[in-house]
Amino acid sequence: SYETYDTSGWLPELVSKTFYYYNDVGNVTRIVDQWESGGIVESFMGGGCGPMTTAYTATRFEYAQNGRTVVYAMKESWCWDREEECPPGDKYSVDHVEHYRYDGSRQRYLVQVLDPDDPDPTDPENVLSERWSDYDGDDVYGDFEIDEGNAVTVRSFEPGIARVTAGGSDGDGTWVHMPPHLPHSIRAKTPVVMLLLLLKKAPGAGAT
Repeated sequence: SYETYDTSGWLPELVSKTFYYYNDVGNVTRIVDQWESGGIVESFMGGGCGPMTTAYTATRFEYAQNGRTVVYAMKESWCWDREEECPPGDKYSVDHVEHYRYDGSRQRYLVQVLDPDDPDPTDPENVLSERWSDYDGDDVYGDFEIDEGNAVTVRSFEPGIARVTAGGSDGDGTWVHMPPHLPHSIRAKTPVVMLLLLLKKAPGAGAT
């Protein structure tokens, strides 16, 4: 666990305490923030927790049978007087739920945002949004969504990072235009895929 303080004033003020919980194989199952001061306490759950109670937020992780692969992640919030065994139902809420599915080791990866009131991914009515990502090894090369049974590409990626030097200046970029005979170099930081286009001069055009 650790503590966070606001040091903007004359004396440090305790803002929150954070606690970690683990499963038998050593993976985090819950990260709990206990809020002691600050704006989140006054606005918590639409009006604060009330006297003699404390505001809490948490991120909970649910794992597959191997105890290592994350299947669900959810955001929780509640008020607790630190005396009752559990917080009352009207002071506890699940605010956000995500479901993860893997079709293979770093091959295809699904993220679904579920209805917090009924987070059952088998019912399409409970799926608020979903996005697939395709991988080649450890590199993602495309994100897409399913729209009425059709795959719609959201983003596409060409893997690799490189620095291009051209005409005495350098930088990281996705597009470089160079006139003929301009001294240049490419330094790859990772394996890189590049597309080279050679453009012919228009008939009768001067040097460009």
